[in-house]
Amino acid sequence: MRNFVWSDDEIQELASQFVCAMEECFDLKPPEWLDWVSNPDSTRLFLKYDRNAGDLIPRGSSTAQGTYCMTADGDYLSGDFALDNAEGTKRSLRKALANFERIAQKRGWKPRPIPKAPLERSLGKKPEPGALKFHVSSRDLPRGKDRAPGSNRNEKAAWNQNWLDLDPGEVRGLVNLERSPRPVPRAVLEKISRVAFKDNVRGQNGWKKGAFQDGTLEASLVSRKGHRALIRYTGKVKMAEGQKRYDAMVSGRAIYDESTGTFTEFQLLAVGQRHGAAAYNFRKNDPGPAPMGVALELSDGQGNPSRAGRTPRI
Repeated sequence: MRNFVWSDDEIQELASQFVCAMEECFDLKPPEWLDWVSNPDSTRLFLKYDRNAGDLIPRGSSTAQGTYCMTADGDYLSGDFALDNAEGTKRSLRKALANFERIAQKRGWKPRPIPKAPLERSLGKKPEPGALKFHVSSRDLPRGKDRAPGSNRNEKAAWNQNWLDLDPGEVRGLVNLERSPRPVPRAVLEKISRVAFKDNVRGQNGWKKGAFQDGTLEASLVSRKGHRALIRYTGKVKMAEGQKRYDAMVSGRAIYDESTGTFTEFQLLAVGQRHGAAAYNFRKNDPGPAPMGVALELSDGQGNPSRAGRTPRI
């Protein structure tokens, strides 16, 4: 979508006439099993839009992926479920602008210029003191000589991103300032695995409670330099739910500042074999087993890795 739709110059021009926003689709129209949403206001607004739009999103769908245009009050302007092409997006944006002009004239609205502001691209709230937010990236790994697996250009270029929040108590479970390896609490590893280690490379996917079958992650001190400690992580995880599986080795490095009690750098990598397909992750014709990698790095607060590509060293 980023490469083949939203980089289109005409779409960028049309989109400049909207206040553009993006949201995790599980938050927009939560499935029944989801017991928490990060922004209840955005959920209420989208559900109102969904009611006004009629049968736009298929009944029983576990996802609400798509391009949707609405007024600030949730009036339907246009919308397309699972839209993934440039021409369809252009038609949808033009339809929305025409409908908005009609509604604005009828209600006597006088639109003002759209304000420009930095786009917060990460999910959830900013971390409280002692908490961490990770930027998560997932992608297929080379299969022999095939460096970019896939049957078409969309699949070959596919990758995805997500975010993981750990509260202060969970973060403390990642700290070990001794050379003897110490396991990260199982609950912390399970949360990391359920949220981050999922096959969403080409589409939407997730793990339900109970998918974490087994795993260990050990932390050990490598070296110190002043008040900075270099910590190494090694382990493995086994995830399974129905026909879906992910068996991966996990490794990472982090720098912990003992003077402030905070991590200043953190990278964690899972590499392993994924199996099976979910309803909306576009693996029906590519169920595996096949290699997939997931990388976690500290977020810079704007949804980007804070030290992208840099291995933590002291």
